[in-house]
Amino acid sequence: MSFAPTTSDAMVSPVVTHLHLLRHGRVESGPRRAAYGWTDLPLSAAGRSETEALIEHVLTTLPRPDGVLSSDLRRCLDLAEPLAARLGVPLRIVPALREQGMGAWEGQAWDDLQVRFGTEVNAWWRDYLGTRPPGGESLQDLGDRVGAWWADAGPELEGGRWLVAAHAGVIRTLLCRFLGLPLGEALRFAPPQASHSHVLLAEAGAVLQTLGELPPAGPATVRAGLSE
Repeated sequence: MSFAPTTSDAMVSPVVTHLHLLRHGRVESGPRRAAYGWTDLPLSAAGRSETEALIEHVLTTLPRPDGVLSSDLRRCLDLAEPLAARLGVPLRIVPALREQGMGAWEGQAWDDLQVRFGTEVNAWWRDYLGTRPPGGESLQDLGDRVGAWWADAGPELEGGRWLVAAHAGVIRTLLCRFLGLPLGEALRFAPPQASHSHVLLAEAGAVLQTLGELPPAGPATVRAGLSE
């Protein structure tokens, strides 16, 4: 793959790792916006359509990858499994790529949580980096978990091209890590549901080639919640 001169200058090393970060489609979470991270919710009808569109987009526009990596939650596997099967490449299921765990708040509507856990919820929104939901994870916990996975897996993946089916929080923490940004800046990245972000990694650092690309047939508007 050839790059524009400015990108080539930034990469320095000829060894480049391509990560195509794919966020899953919308899930069946009920009529009210709910907190969910580890809850294994199925894709909604709209989410299934979004996922199918993203799969076709990946198959028709991206070079063939070396493999597919995925969170172990069904909303990501519904994206990863068809891609791996149709591309004929290995699928690696990675529990460390799960979304941020919401603990006791899992599956509950945010307005109900505000009534029941108002003080805790307000504290979390003020300091989502360091504050944990009861029994759950802070954003820092998520960043540490994903960072530990990357420290272990990164050398093995070096120089390859990989599809990564994951969640908003995971994509945000990876982008902060790769681009050298404080994890507290994670919410500045808002990859939509059923979107594609492309990161190039080399000795000199990272280049964010694409952020939140939607398939041409994708939805005009999508939600980009904090923990989905």
